[in-house]
Amino acid sequence: MAHVDRKLTPIELLQKFIFITLGAVLMALALEVFIILSKVTPISLGIFIFVLNLPFFWAADKSAEPLPSQRCTASL
Repeated sequence: MAHVDRKLTPIELLQKFIFITLGAVLMALALEVFIILSKVTPISLGIFIFVLNLPFFWAADKSAEPLPSQRCTASL
């Protein structure tokens, strides 16, 4: 069945705008914190971001279904 788009109510549109704006502000603040930490410590910014993203990579890997090629490899 085809997906039918419905118009957003003004309240729903406002909620989307607020949450998208809030997410962008939080991302900007987090990046600023990483930049400050990389200047204060001898660890580079790239290492900070990589290490702090590892739990998200792990969670995504655990929640995703394996690809068919991964299932075949695991069965060997």
